[in-house]
Formats: sequence, C-alpha cells, structure tokens
Amino acid sequence: MQTTYLTEQDLQLLKDRGSIVQYAPQQVVLQQDTTPDRIYYLLEGNVKVDFSRVYGTDVLAYVGPGEFIGEVSFLDQGESSASVTAVKDVQMLELSRSDLEALLDADPALAARFFHTLATTLARRIRASNSQ
Repeated sequence: MQTTYLTEQDLQLLKDRGSIVQYAPQQVVLQQDTTPDRIYYLLEGNVKVDFSRVYGTDVLAYVGPGEFIGEVSFLDQGESSASVTAVKDVQMLELSRSDLEALLDADPALAARFFHTLATTLARRIRASNSQ
C-alpha cells in the first residue's frame, strides 16, 4: 500500500517551510493530552507511540521514516491522543500549523496530496490497531 502521495518537490516545499529537529533516545516528542501547534514528518530513526491509562501504558505502534506524527491533533486541533518518544536518534521535519496551513492554502494540489497522505496513514493505523 502506498504510504505517501507527496512528491519529492512537495517534500522539499515542506522542508523549506519547516525546521529540522533532532531527538535523542527516550526524549519525548509529543506528550499525550497536550495541544501541539505543529506536525512532524519523520526523516530518520524510529519513535514509539503509546497511550497512558490509569492502569498502565499501551504501546500502540512503532513508526519509522516517511511517516507523519501528530496528524490527529493537526486535523482536529485537539489534544494529542498519545505520547511519542524517540527510540533511537531521530531527525524530524517540524512544521508549525500556521506555516503549513499557509502553504496548503497557496497550493491546492499540494493540499490534496497532503490530506490524501494523512487519510491513508490514519486508515492504515486503524487497520493495524484492529488486527492486534
């Protein structure tokens, strides 16, 4: 299954608009129940996505390069539904909501590919969680 509908040119536009950030192993990228104002695109390394409950923490997924992180909060502007922690050294593209929204507003074709990518990412993650 195709994981991204973004072209190399699209990714370069995103990189030009965002910032490259580094995270060390065990460093928290996103904290559950906070309201981030940015979305991340994983360039290198792996992260763990987990959900804390009263009785413990469930690991939902391990995510690698070429994936977006924080897409649920980006879409609904709500709190982060899970925490994301670097497993090994991680390099990500960090895009603020305002910068990304301005870029998507200016380029409807890019916006279509971006949201298609997020939709298929969410669908794939839901299918994976249903099979666990």
